[in-house]
Amino acid sequence: MNRQIAIGTALCGLVLLVVGVLFVWFPVLYLLFTYEDRVVEWMQVYLLLIAGGLFFYQASRQHSYRLFFMLMVLLCFYVVGEELSWGQRLFGMQVPELFLRHNLQQEINLHNFIVGPYDTFIKRCSEWVLVFLLVFSAFYAHSFSTRLKFIKFVKLRFAPPPPVFLISFFIAAALLELRLLGVNEAEIAELLITFSVAVYALFCWRKKRELQNNNLFWQGSFLLISTLILALLTMMFMLQFPSLQAGMDARMNVGKKKFAQRYSRLGMMSQSTGLYFDLYKQDAEQPWLLRSLAENHRLTGDEEGFNRFNAQAIALDLGHYISRSNEVEINLSLFASYIQSEQRGQAKKYLKRAVQNAVEQINSSPDSADAFYWLGRVYQIVGEKKLAIQQFEQAVKLNPDGVIYRRAWYQAAQL
Repeated sequence: MNRQIAIGTALCGLVLLVVGVLFVWFPVLYLLFTYEDRVVEWMQVYLLLIAGGLFFYQASRQHSYRLFFMLMVLLCFYVVGEELSWGQRLFGMQVPELFLRHNLQQEINLHNFIVGPYDTFIKRCSEWVLVFLLVFSAFYAHSFSTRLKFIKFVKLRFAPPPPVFLISFFIAAALLELRLLGVNEAEIAELLITFSVAVYALFCWRKKRELQNNNLFWQGSFLLISTLILALLTMMFMLQFPSLQAGMDARMNVGKKKFAQRYSRLGMMSQSTGLYFDLYKQDAEQPWLLRSLAENHRLTGDEEGFNRFNAQAIALDLGHYISRSNEVEINLSLFASYIQSEQRGQAKKYLKRAVQNAVEQINSSPDSADAFYWLGRVYQIVGEKKLAIQQFEQAVKLNPDGVIYRRAWYQAAQL
């Protein structure tokens, strides 16, 4: 038993080491590995399909544990569907109105109705429940759990114990689910969980056929490598279709922005700046991006770099201001750039104009959701949280399908 635990720990440690190397030294590869529609997600799909097939085979061939195996088949099928948004992105399916209005990611899946893409009380509770189940699974796998009569009964009549080989995977997944760093650890946890489910299914299948399970290290390694290859081939195949590639690239750019902010928060400035520069190469005329690069240079003590990128942001907005001086967005962007460079007089001037323009837009277009949205953004900046929430709520009432308004309302209420 101790040997199997050690072997499982070695394989789990190897996986985490690879992930750690990608995270620290290869941020873009880490995103390609963990982000939506990328390697980890497809590995999960293939691992669950393998597990579901093995569980179904066993449920159809034996009476003992049949109910449990069928429940596992249904669970595998459901999770695969949720991971792929039930084929929405793959087949360009029209998203029903119910999902447009109540799913902040506007995807055909159920879990985002409950936990969503942002931190909520329900989401945190769900994560702690999962952490408990993972820790319990590690306990359930070990033979000393049979000292409890109830556990022994459950193992004999309802669910066979997983191999002790998986104990390290359960514990590691539980720790990652806590999201202590906030850098997509949950995706790695999901990979460890789905891998554990696939190994569990394989273990039960081999045990029923009275085959030796001593070489779980090599079986597990084969599962990881084969599903990794399948995931990479699937990604390459998807990139052959312009519509799919455009969506994947757009989501990747969102990921680069999020992770650049997360790396910066962790003090990993070279990784953060690298991701920002990756976006800068694609489109250098984004004021928020120029401000972000300026701030990163300031945090690393490069005042020249800070002044250069901040000046570019201001010049870019002033160029747009000539023809769009009545737009709240332009005025708020100028306010942000000037406040960043501590030019408070200029910042105050453009904030005042943003307030005036927002109020004028509402007076002239009281049915415009966009006008209320931008007034809400102004209130956010001046620290009027309740007023900001009211404006976002009104924007949602005027345009319930506008995801940008729903997200702003949701995020403002969560802060």
